[in-house]
Amino acid sequence: MEGPAENGITTLSQRSQKIPIDLDYVYNYSSWPAIQNEYHETENPKGIINFGTAVSGLMDNVWLERLNAIPVYEPNYKHFRYYQFWGSDIFRQKLARFMTHFFKPKSPIKFENDTNEPFDLKLESIESVALEQKRLGKNVRALILNNPSNPLGMVWKKELIEGIMKFCQREKIHLIADEMYCMSVFDKSAEFQSTLQIRTDELMDAKLLHDLCLTSFRTGVIHTENKELQLKLMSGSQFQAVPLPVMDMLENIVTDVEWFDKVFVPKNHERLRSCYNKASSFMDALGIATTKTKAGVFFLADFRPYLEPPTRDNCKAFIKTLYKNGVYITPGWEMRAEPGWFRIVFTPYFGKALDEGLMRLRTALHEWQDVSQKVSLNNVSN
Repeated sequence: MEGPAENGITTLSQRSQKIPIDLDYVYNYSSWPAIQNEYHETENPKGIINFGTAVSGLMDNVWLERLNAIPVYEPNYKHFRYYQFWGSDIFRQKLARFMTHFFKPKSPIKFENDTNEPFDLKLESIESVALEQKRLGKNVRALILNNPSNPLGMVWKKELIEGIMKFCQREKIHLIADEMYCMSVFDKSAEFQSTLQIRTDELMDAKLLHDLCLTSFRTGVIHTENKELQLKLMSGSQFQAVPLPVMDMLENIVTDVEWFDKVFVPKNHERLRSCYNKASSFMDALGIATTKTKAGVFFLADFRPYLEPPTRDNCKAFIKTLYKNGVYITPGWEMRAEPGWFRIVFTPYFGKALDEGLMRLRTALHEWQDVSQKVSLNNVSN
């Protein structure tokens, strides 16, 4: 379905007209219904438990205590004026210290720079895809490295990261490192390796507040030593600037590195491990295989044995059954996975709500099995 046009004339560009609009999918199969009718243990117990959207509610009580401890906000005339859209100098300076502490780069970050499984990532695969595109006459300009990965929650090894960086350097490909969940590596056997620990002349996109369980603050950081790119980003920063009052609050937060070391990080990792173990064990008991997560807030679950055949239509019908039972998980095709795989976020709730969501998921699966068996019997009878 394309955008409406009167008398065959549209105000949209040709590129915009090529973007499909599937409102049926948005309203019935995406996370939208879950967001519109969000579950709450007391205020909306019949709402949808959303295991689809990648958010974490594990640290809500910790953050409420910490944010309420911030001195009373005192606005002044500067908060009513335009400001340095790419971030105030003092905020960027404190943010650089924060990133230096947690990313452990080879050299300190300067705030001026702001002017084994089928799912294993293999260097040969990356090289093969890039070179094949080049053979077809397409120019590969950039590679986005997601570490820890979404939706697998896997942490890539140093040797792989170094190999990718050397390949990008050799082929003159821009490397964009997305290390959003670097502070959510809860598996003690996993060792996170930031690209900043290897070299610092590439681009890094740190979606800072997502990993800190403060998704609605909508603040991200781009770190690069590419001066030309810095100027380009600065020139367009007015279109995506973080509000000054938000920067003031975040400045207070990132300054307190000791609180992160002693309170936030250990408690967050403890709760991540607890929720992951509970959710993954629950799926194991249902006979559903999952990817083994070491970081982040999600894993992929293989529902294909229950969706024979695992077609897109069957997956959509299963989503309707999930919604009917008050729970939602993300279909794998939204992460370019095969139909039948679903991403499950195990962190939106802590305690009873997580248990309730898993119970609803099991009920939905059993209902789906019952309906599928009846359909099969009818087909045999006919």
